[in-house]
Formats: sequence, C-alpha cells, structure tokens
Amino acid sequence: MSDAERAERIFAGQILCFCGFAGAMALRDHADWLARAALPESSPVAAQTLLARDEYLDRVAALRGRFAADPRTVQLLNAALASVGVDLARCYRDRIGLRVLPYGDRHAGGRMATTHPHRDTWGSRLYTQINWWTPVYPLTVGRTIGFYPDYWKRPIANTSACWDYREYRDRLRDAPPGRAPDYPAAPEPAEAVAGPARRVIPKPGDLLCFSAAHLHVGVRNHTNQARFSVETRTVCADDIQAERTAPNVDGPPGPPMYRWFRGARDRAPLAGAVERPGISVERK
Repeated sequence: MSDAERAERIFAGQILCFCGFAGAMALRDHADWLARAALPESSPVAAQTLLARDEYLDRVAALRGRFAADPRTVQLLNAALASVGVDLARCYRDRIGLRVLPYGDRHAGGRMATTHPHRDTWGSRLYTQINWWTPVYPLTVGRTIGFYPDYWKRPIANTSACWDYREYRDRLRDAPPGRAPDYPAAPEPAEAVAGPARRVIPKPGDLLCFSAAHLHVGVRNHTNQARFSVETRTVCADDIQAERTAPNVDGPPGPPMYRWFRGARDRAPLAGAVERPGISVERK
C-alpha cells in the first residue's frame, strides 16, 4: 500500500493490520531473542513470577534499553515498514520501543504501567502522525490494545492543555529505571469514557497501523502473562506538504512536536524539513 493510500484510509479513521509480512516477523523474532537473553528463557511472559519485583523491573528496563539501542532493531524496523509500502526516503520516525505490561499491579511501574485512554495527538499535536504496533507473543482479550472508534469525531474533555512534556521528561529522568515518575506519561481524559474499548488481537508479527488521533488504551492486564509489544510512530513528509491529516476534535493549541521525529534512513530532523513561513515548531 502506498503512503498516499495508507494516509487516506488512516486519516479517515480506518485501523489497518498488515498480516504475514516477513519483515515484521523478523522484527518480532529479534525482540523475542533479546527478551529470552534478558529474562528466564523458558518463559519471558511469566518471568515476573520467577524473579523478585525489583530484579524484574531492573531486567526489563535493561532489556528495553538494549532493544532501542541495538542497530539491528532499527534495520529490522525499517525493513518491516518498507515491506508494507512505506517510502523510507519520505518517512520520519519517533523512537522505537519495546513495551512490557506485567499482569496485576505489583510489578507495574514507569513505562510498564497500563496506559489510560488517550490520543497520541494530545501530546504531539501532530495530526499526520501514524502509530505502528505489533505483539511479540500471543495476545488474548485480557492483554491487548483497545480502541474507542465512536470518539473518532467526538470530543472528550482532557488534560492536554496543562500537560507538559518537558515536565514529564524531567521527572522520568530523575526516577529509578523502570519506576514511575510522579507525573502522568501522557494527557488523560478529564471525564469518563462512554462504553468499553473495542479490543483487537493481532498475531505476533502482524503490524497494526492507526492514526495517532484515535482514542485508544492499553487493556488492563488481568491474565497470568505479561504483554510484550513493539511500537513506533511515523510521519510522512508528503502528508505534511499535501496537508493530509486526521481531524482535531479536542486537541490543544500549540506548535507540533516535529522535533520528536527523524528520518528513517538518515536521521535528519523533521523540523528542518518542514520549516517554512507559517509553520512553527516546538523546539524545547
């Protein structure tokens, strides 16, 4: 699928799942290999029952850091994106992350906590942003990702106007590895979300693709296995130039966070590529 066709469908609210692509499966296998090296090899999804809480949090924090820093991770991610039609020469990418969501509450902390319902655009203010998500191990309805499609064009009160990314970044830096800072990781709804999330269950190696403007949630894990998933976000320069965007129904004012994104191939900053009269860029 071309970037233009994908954008047209994604920014109309569709949620796509690319299934059976070898590039995405290779990325999944790489994440599995690193997880088995960092945690009890027999069962990374059950490692929290085999390790003390602090040791588990420390090991998972180290695993996440190694995954993000490994050059092989970037190579495989680029190959996975290219395999489904992404033009890497026009693609700008945020950080790639390995998210681990333990079951229950005892081991949750930092980036290993359940996310509240949110739109990524509340923080990024980028309505050309596309999210990519793939599970490393099999999912169930009790540990997956959920969406609220009824809110695609329906606003919901939220804390985005007072949430400060720089404050979150500073608090996270000062927190011990794997532990939660005393500041929310993202803006949150300021009112109850109507109705349950619609849960999707992609298979390991399937690549889920959706607009950052979708209201979505990490399903609270009440199973007996942790959830491992790989995620990143992209922006296509052509979408910015063509002004192809998702709707903004309740997002905050302010310049987009272009600085979070760099070229998939050359790591050139997106901010430099879009600077022109009439466009302001968040720099701090």
